[in-house]
Amino acid sequence: MVLVDKDVWGMDTSLSFHHLLKEIRPNGTTESLPKIYLLATSISHTECNELKSAGLADNVLTKPLRLSVLIFCFQEVLGISKKRQLNRGKPLNLGKLLRNKQILVVDDNLVNRRVAEGALKKYGAIVTCVDSGEAALAMLNPPHNFDACFMDLQMPEMDGFEATQKIRSLEHKFNERIKSGEASSIEMFSNVTHWHTPILAMTADVIQATNEECLKCGMDDYVSKPFGEEQLYSAVARFF
Repeated sequence: MVLVDKDVWGMDTSLSFHHLLKEIRPNGTTESLPKIYLLATSISHTECNELKSAGLADNVLTKPLRLSVLIFCFQEVLGISKKRQLNRGKPLNLGKLLRNKQILVVDDNLVNRRVAEGALKKYGAIVTCVDSGEAALAMLNPPHNFDACFMDLQMPEMDGFEATQKIRSLEHKFNERIKSGEASSIEMFSNVTHWHTPILAMTADVIQATNEECLKCGMDDYVSKPFGEEQLYSAVARFF
């Protein structure tokens, strides 16, 4: 297993980066070679798919890395994840990471809210639903008790992109208070050193919801509609 930091290679050295991968994996062969994971702050789906199709990389991991993501990668390399697929449909085996986690679901569509709420609750999460970007902004104004948020992109008045940008702005201001010591007076959150609530986009427009666009506005990841129970779990569990 090899972790390669893509971001250390700037635009001027991207060719060197590709040559390096080709040296490790000549002719795109995969037999008897380590799994290669790229670490990237931002990468387009096109570039990601091209690297995978060419056999230059097995997957792309978005930074900052989470422990659960690395564990999943190790399991995949060792073949453990394939064995676990045989036990699908058993939420109790997977739900431990979400148990008692406070998750906010933001969507103007009632059906989507109910589907997401029901799926997350099966894994033990405590779910709160709101129907607008404005409501999400009020709920995620730090300090708060939410551990993560699923945010619909296409909402009237304030869409998911705008809501996320404003939430990140509020978090930035709160982090400044943490640095100055002002926030330490809030007893419940006195041990918080940096405030960042994982926000995952929900959208039916897969082309619009690229990693690059989501990251640009401050989102951490996205799930495409229609989504399944395991898809929601996998998307958010890596942050815990």
